[in-house]
Amino acid sequence: MPGMNPAFHSFFRQSLLSYADLSGETYPCEMFSKEEAEAFMQQYEEENREVAREYFNEEELFDMIWKDAPKWEKDNPQMQDDLIRFVGACCMRLAEENRDLKSRVEWLEKSREGLRHPVYTLLKRRRDKKNAQQ
Repeated sequence: MPGMNPAFHSFFRQSLLSYADLSGETYPCEMFSKEEAEAFMQQYEEENREVAREYFNEEELFDMIWKDAPKWEKDNPQMQDDLIRFVGACCMRLAEENRDLKSRVEWLEKSREGLRHPVYTLLKRRRDKKNAQQ
């Protein structure tokens, strides 16, 4: 999306992850077919082997066992439910952030009451001190 900065990316990612398990239960699928996943990883097989050899004692970097789940389709029967969940997750995150910000503003406004002009504060303290001595 144009203008997607890291903060927006993080917001959307967290919103998507908040319901990913439920979405996976209702529409179990993978982004790649088994064949596409194998072909994709095969492109980087040699580089991955070199990294494994040099940094990981030749231990495999990735699990190369692919689920035989259907490939995700844009027009899947759960798309409407997922969109509603996504919008709901975004609204809930925004409402939580808004509540937190309101709380911080209230705290700052209460704190500000005692931080008026420094001369006013000093005169008030002096007056309070005189009243306490009388």
